[in-house]
Amino acid sequence: SQQSLDNLALAAKVKARIIGAYPAATVTAAEGRVLVHLKAAGVMEPAVEAEIQALTGQVPGLQEIKVHLIPLSLF
Repeated sequence: SQQSLDNLALAAKVKARIIGAYPAATVTAAEGRVLVHLKAAGVMEPAVEAEIQALTGQVPGLQEIKVHLIPLSLF
């Protein structure tokens, strides 16, 4: 459907903006809302979220972005 294509396009636009800083991030989108998953230390969350917000500030169609950090494993 058109909505599915729009979601994929938005996710791709966001991924293109952050890939330089976060190449391993996964990005999903639904109706203007974007979720970014990436591995990082939990203490980094505010800085990572701020940087991703800055990198994606002018993406057309983006209404909201959330960052979910997956904790780094020591093993």
